[in-house]
Amino acid sequence: MAMEKIEFQREFEGQKVVDLLSSRFPLYSVHTLRQFIQGGAVWLDNKRCYPPDPLPPKGVLEIRTSLPFQDYQPYQLPSLEILFEDSEIIVLSKPAGVSSVPGRSGEANLVEALLYHFQGKIRPYIVHRLDKETSGVMVVAKSQLASRILSQAFYERKIEKEYRGFVQGIPFPEKGVIHKPLSHGKGRKKEGITEYEVLEKYGLYSLLALWPRTGRMHQIRIHLASIGHPLLVDAIYGTRKAFYLSELKRNFKVKKETPETPLLSRLSLHSYRLVIHHPLKGEKLSFTAPLPKDLETLQKKLLKYQDSSRKD
Repeated sequence: MAMEKIEFQREFEGQKVVDLLSSRFPLYSVHTLRQFIQGGAVWLDNKRCYPPDPLPPKGVLEIRTSLPFQDYQPYQLPSLEILFEDSEIIVLSKPAGVSSVPGRSGEANLVEALLYHFQGKIRPYIVHRLDKETSGVMVVAKSQLASRILSQAFYERKIEKEYRGFVQGIPFPEKGVIHKPLSHGKGRKKEGITEYEVLEKYGLYSLLALWPRTGRMHQIRIHLASIGHPLLVDAIYGTRKAFYLSELKRNFKVKKETPETPLLSRLSLHSYRLVIHHPLKGEKLSFTAPLPKDLETLQKKLLKYQDSSRKD
């Protein structure tokens, strides 16, 4: 059985055992840590301890469990744009390539990034998710109460979500509703509704505003593919893993020695706007995350070469 020792000094005197563990292992919930302690996995100075036990001026805690307790080794993301923060919530623009929650070891994730950004002074509660390769606005709770209220609001569809998506072709009609049930495990299907509107047309491609009225996994991606207009870049439901300038620009010359760099190599989907009611104050709040640089560059190239992308 694995064992880890934590030596502590006067800075923790009088605090509870669970408080020390919470500061050392911020990715574990307080509830989970209490269960570990209550189950006999934590000992203080060679004596079994309990969650409310106060810590002495100094001592040694022993973690006697085979679970993967490890020191928190934070890293900083290239960009973590905070759009709004108060005592209960954080609203931010998530970069593409970052998972919403911890997953495989070593992968960038939002929880650890927030812990690092705020130096472990907050405990982030994820109340909704974006796909790893989707960028854009997200709200994160800072307390259990805010987490419960926001999670319920998402479940009851009281949160308004608006996306931007670059797609293949131009949907007709240019404004409509996709009403298509989506699989929900073991062959079951649940209602799926997505509204859309064409914002810009670029010959063979277009930019859509999208409003998912239900919250199924991969809903927007599946719905767009179902009407024959998948996201411009979507390796699962579309036809591309990446999009290249050579697909737009006539007579584009690719150097044999150097492979062409893609204009975009991630989902061409962005969470653009989120409208919520503050979990405690009740006031209506609207947050917008403009297109990030990679999608902004794609948009400029599509506008510049839209005539070239038309079929001859």
